[in-house]
Amino acid sequence: MLLSVIALAAVSVGTVLAGALAAGAVMFLSTHDLHVLLVVVAVAGPVGMGTALLLGHRAVRAVERWSTQPPGSPTAVTEAPPSP
Repeated sequence: MLLSVIALAAVSVGTVLAGALAAGAVMFLSTHDLHVLLVVVAVAGPVGMGTALLLGHRAVRAVERWSTQPPGSPTAVTEAPPSP
């Protein structure tokens, strides 16, 4: 399941970054503008990927924890997650 989360995060972030680069290459008249976009994409890509992986990992852990609860257990659905 974690591999699926990684693949989903990579495709989602990669698609947005590729679209931004393609649009930027077509519409910017100045090479300086395109270089600025490349810097922004170079920073935003890893940040977006890291955030997606962190949230995805937490979701996988929650599903695994709740799926091990016996049916009808009060903690299976009704227990609130711990506050941060």
